[in-house]
Amino acid sequence: MPHALLPNITQFLCSVDPFDKLPKELVRKVAAEIKITYLGKGEVIDPCNGQSGLSGEGENLPKSQQKFLYVIRTGSMEQRKTDGVLRARLGSEDLFGFTFLDDQVSKEAGYQAVAIENTLLYLIPHSTLETIFKRNPEYAEHFASQAQVRLKSALDVVWSNKEKGLFIKKVSDVASGVIAIVDASMSIKDVAHEMRVVKRSSTAVVCDNGKLVGLMTDRDMTKRVIAEGHDNSAPIRDVMTPNPLTVSPNDLVLHAASLMMQHNVRGYPLFLRVKWWAC
Repeated sequence: MPHALLPNITQFLCSVDPFDKLPKELVRKVAAEIKITYLGKGEVIDPCNGQSGLSGEGENLPKSQQKFLYVIRTGSMEQRKTDGVLRARLGSEDLFGFTFLDDQVSKEAGYQAVAIENTLLYLIPHSTLETIFKRNPEYAEHFASQAQVRLKSALDVVWSNKEKGLFIKKVSDVASGVIAIVDASMSIKDVAHEMRVVKRSSTAVVCDNGKLVGLMTDRDMTKRVIAEGHDNSAPIRDVMTPNPLTVSPNDLVLHAASLMMQHNVRGYPLFLRVKWWAC
């Protein structure tokens, strides 16, 4: 990797979960080992079998060095099983290729990844991460947690009868009420206090004159405020996600889950903003 790209890649990784939980010096070491590849729309890689998309370079490496953790820098991809069934849809800052962690995560094996638009990938050798975890085993927990999030988002999970029942419930039955409700004119600092101290919530619904106008998450605070040095006395409307995706309280959870995959919405924030609270 060209040395000139190292600061940019390091800065990017520092904003991506779970690398944002590692010391910056350690992230810099990871960035120095990254390989970069570009996939055109429709190109396919098979990360489980060492087909990395490195134009033959990856296949010429020793077998122990052919496996990577993939970070999507730009673009989007789909994971598909060998029978063509969609497994997950991934966008910028998403990760896949966690099979270096343990046997449970190895369930991720048995799929191909296809670029659904032109995509730039960062490839982190498994050997690099394994070395880090041997010296700093506490950091492995962050990656294991992220891996479980990815596994649970896959579409080929074998659901229990109890879990199947969840999908035919109404969204209003499962939506969390633990959420901060703030006014669009409130300062970023006050909203952060409301989220962190008052409500202990990772998400804030932003309202203006009784109308839902935006959404703010703790991840947004990190990316849009802290990382960019934004003035925390500015109104939250300056950094919120405007016009957030919503569903009706009477919609089925199955419908909400489908929208999450279709629009590449991360995790549970969708469920936190599906109700029309009194703003």
